[in-house]
Amino acid sequence: MEIQEIISKLETFDSTFPREAIEAAIEKKEEIIPELIEILRLTTKEANEFRNEPDFWGHIYAMLLLAQFKEKQSYQVIFEFFSLPDNLSIELLETNFIGLIGRVLASVAYGDMSLIRKLIENKDLNNSIRYSGIHAYLVSFLAGQTSREEIISYYHSLYHGKLEREPSIIWDTLIDCSIDLYPKELSD
Repeated sequence: MEIQEIISKLETFDSTFPREAIEAAIEKKEEIIPELIEILRLTTKEANEFRNEPDFWGHIYAMLLLAQFKEKQSYQVIFEFFSLPDNLSIELLETNFIGLIGRVLASVAYGDMSLIRKLIENKDLNNSIRYSGIHAYLVSFLAGQTSREEIISYYHSLYHGKLEREPSIIWDTLIDCSIDLYPKELSD
């Protein structure tokens, strides 16, 4: 299967999983990475137009494949997608995909948590994106990409002022992820 044919099969969702196209994309990993990144760039740039096309899934498959490839050069583009204003990025995602955002972020960040911190600390973003960033820290630790000490230090800064003090799922996620690390350092 040629690259453009793979891309064509990944762009729209027709109620079936495009197994052949996914397998072909994995097989042609090096050739398809620039195309996947371009899909994300275009989707981010034209987000308002794509929000009216619920069958367009090119950006979702692109993110999942880039995460599987641990493609660090896609980190900035994925960050830009999740930084879209007015809940646009959430509107462009399938509901089931929202739970995977943290894993995608951790996979493409590969230990560089700088952009993930910006997502977490941006109070103008949707809470799903922000709590996914907190979860990405835990995923990064479990993958051996970030040290426990780094996570504890960052979570400590969230508890002590980097997160606004208002009840939200962000705080619930921070507490849950903290408990998973058994952080006696944060018990106060």
